[in-house]
Amino acid sequence: MRSLIQSSLSMLCSVIPNTIINDIQFTGSLTTGEATVIDKESEIICSDLDVIVSVSLPHYIILKMKRIFPKLAAHINSNFSMKGLRTHVDISLTSRFLSLVPSSLKRSRIYSYEFANNISLKKKKKSSEAEASRTYPPTKADALQLIFTACADYVFLDSMFEYPTEKIYWLAKRYLTLIYAMLIFEGSPSRSYKRRLHLALKSPTIAKLFSIQGLNYLEDFTEFKLTGDGSQLFRALDATDPESVIDKLKILLATQVKIVLFYQIDRNLEQGETREQYWVYNAPNDHELLNVLKCYFEENRKSTVSSLAYTFFFSLFSILTRRAHLVPFAVRLFSLRHSLRVTSNYLVGLLFLHRIGVVESKSHFDNVLGELHLRERDVRSVWRIAEGIGYS
Repeated sequence: MRSLIQSSLSMLCSVIPNTIINDIQFTGSLTTGEATVIDKESEIICSDLDVIVSVSLPHYIILKMKRIFPKLAAHINSNFSMKGLRTHVDISLTSRFLSLVPSSLKRSRIYSYEFANNISLKKKKKSSEAEASRTYPPTKADALQLIFTACADYVFLDSMFEYPTEKIYWLAKRYLTLIYAMLIFEGSPSRSYKRRLHLALKSPTIAKLFSIQGLNYLEDFTEFKLTGDGSQLFRALDATDPESVIDKLKILLATQVKIVLFYQIDRNLEQGETREQYWVYNAPNDHELLNVLKCYFEENRKSTVSSLAYTFFFSLFSILTRRAHLVPFAVRLFSLRHSLRVTSNYLVGLLFLHRIGVVESKSHFDNVLGELHLRERDVRSVWRIAEGIGYS
């Protein structure tokens, strides 16, 4: 990981003058000492590296308009890939001015919560777990967003990764993401995978929602994430070849996503308060799952005024970042009265249901695509744009 960080910093500083950089910070599992390194003969798979570069407001605007950082991150990732290093380096730009932006317009609280544990090249003091929980407590909406992320990675898995080891690692990681989402939903988040495992095994709600088999795999998933050694997981799954491991993990993940997605949307809509015992024995059927997803979409409809304001700022963002082709898309979003984030969640949710065999979801999926003048292959681009912007 040290060579990965040094190489990324070297390429970063070769493009951006040191004189305009106020600080460079790192976040993610690297900061908790839980970064993953999987060494496989011809390839090495590493945890993602999230880099945050702080500059003054004028430089922030200039660099955003030139879109230097996305191009730089793409160059760094390509360079590592050619060397047999499978990872993803994400470089974000920030400025002190952004601290004045209302919290409702910022990225999710999870981002702020985990960012509080960053490693700064100026060696600023980290926030403790308790301090971060008080200052940036992740919300139930953030927990639900994590589940939609698991849906997206399930749907786009084959287009995201080429090698079986990468797919296995990501499927295992996304199962742990569902655990994290439930801990946040229950009000007990943790930035540490070890701590999450401990909390999950003590949670009555997780015990009800997750299968006994899935809970038995938690230690194996966590071990794989922390050490990069998947032998224990392979034995637990009773699988000898990577493809059979992938198939079993996809079934396990899809089954669990259905339950947790339904549970959290249902509770957020305040429709499930009297159904506690239902979850001990049954998963939602296809009709219930599709219906609650449609309710999520309808409940997050914006008023005309807020939708117009959102369209204006999204269009302005698109022009400033030289993505003017997104302006017509913003106008179409206005007709739906939904934000890009909610729309992308709904599309990914419907596509997920379609991929796991919920036939009825296809017509709803096609209707939304038609209103937005999109094709199925465009959904991943919509999701990535929403992820990049990060605003609700």
